[in-house]
Amino acid sequence: MLCSGSDRLSTHLAGSARATGKSTGVSSCFGSARASRKIDVSTHANTTRRTTCSYTPQHVNRRHLLSAAVWSAASLTLRVPGSEAVDAAAPYDEFAEKYDELNNGFSAKALGLEDLRRIMVKQARGEVLECGVGTGLNLPLYDATKVQSLVAIDLSQGMLDQAVDRARPLPISPVLSLQQATVEALPFEASSFDSVVDTFSLCVYPDPLAALREMRRVVRPGGRVLLLEHNRSPNPLLGAYQDLTAQPVAAMSKGCVYNQDVRQLAERAGLEIVQMTPALGGLIQAVEARKI
Repeated sequence: MLCSGSDRLSTHLAGSARATGKSTGVSSCFGSARASRKIDVSTHANTTRRTTCSYTPQHVNRRHLLSAAVWSAASLTLRVPGSEAVDAAAPYDEFAEKYDELNNGFSAKALGLEDLRRIMVKQARGEVLECGVGTGLNLPLYDATKVQSLVAIDLSQGMLDQAVDRARPLPISPVLSLQQATVEALPFEASSFDSVVDTFSLCVYPDPLAALREMRRVVRPGGRVLLLEHNRSPNPLLGAYQDLTAQPVAAMSKGCVYNQDVRQLAERAGLEIVQMTPALGGLIQAVEARKI
């Protein structure tokens, strides 16, 4: 069961600490939908119940928590729908090759973010959609024995090019489809997926509520929306600091609003929270939700 993955996440937190194609749609199993650009990984070359546990490593003090929040926010990607999408994606096309150094380097590993990604992503199963795949940091983490198909989307073509290279040797590659699309207007019919995954992208979506409503629309009844996101800390001091610095952090990090209330957004989108697990003093929130 999916909830068993959440149990493992809770146990882990308590115990130790993202080519050019002209195809439209994904495949006939998703039906006709709004057009999006699809990348074939196999053929393209280089162009292509709330928990109370929390995870704060003993060596991470309050100063580290605050700097971690700013650092991780600054490493994220902006995705804007509609006519502005190409212009918004352009800066990230340019630094796509350096993205992993920013978002999955030593600091991320020291703070346990890599482990959080791994445990959350392994809960995905059946027909899976990943939103904001970026350079594909999550792709090696999927359990290929449990995933029937994986569609991964991002607005930035440069990011997707990097994801193609990362995906090619992976066990998940034969069932993977990479597409250029925007999450606020997903090009898939309703109830197309068993699992929807989003990690550290909700804060940069221009309309996070619309994004979550789209995730809810495309997930099947009984399926799961799995989120690992920046969140406003329930700690009064950390929360106040986030509120005070939210505007400059958003400007510095190209749009990341890192003091969002993830639970409130998910519930407003019509999702039922199955489990929430905080990390790093509540600056990070792992969420397992389902369609109501």
